[in-house]
Amino acid sequence: MEEPEASEPRRPWRRLEALVEQEAWDEVRALVAGLDEPERVLAAAHLPPETLADVFGAIGAAQSADLIENLPDVHAASAVEAIEPGAAAEILEELASDERADLLLRMDPEGVEAILSEAGGELRDETRALLGYAPDTAGGLMATESFAV
Repeated sequence: MEEPEASEPRRPWRRLEALVEQEAWDEVRALVAGLDEPERVLAAAHLPPETLADVFGAIGAAQSADLIENLPDVHAASAVEAIEPGAAAEILEELASDERADLLLRMDPEGVEAILSEAGGELRDETRALLGYAPDTAGGLMATESFAV
C-alpha cells in the first residue's frame, strides 16, 4: 500500500510575491485577510522589503500598522523606507507611539525626516520628542497614549 504524499507546507509568501508581481491588489488584500495573524506575520517576514512595501500599499495603513507591530523592527523599517513618505506617515498615524519610535529609530534619519514632514503637526511633534530620548531610557521606552478605567 502506497503512503500518501505529505502535502507541501503552506507558504503564503510565495503566493503574495506572485500576486504583487502581477499587481493583483484585490487578490493581495483577500489573501492577507484570509490568513490568521501568525500566518500574516510569517508571510510578511519572508517577503523582501520592497514586496512588503507593496503589500502595505494594498492593505492600507491600519492593517499595515497591525502587521508592523508584530514584525522584527529592522524588517518593518526596511519596508517602510521603501514606501512614499506620505503613505508611510499614514501608517505611522496608526501605530502606538512607542512602536512608532522603535520603527523610526531603525531607519535612515533622512527618510525619517521626509516621513515626519508629511505627518500632521501633533504626530510629528510627539514623534520628534520621543526620538529625542535614548532608546534604553525611560523616555525612550514610554508610550504617550493614556487610558482611563
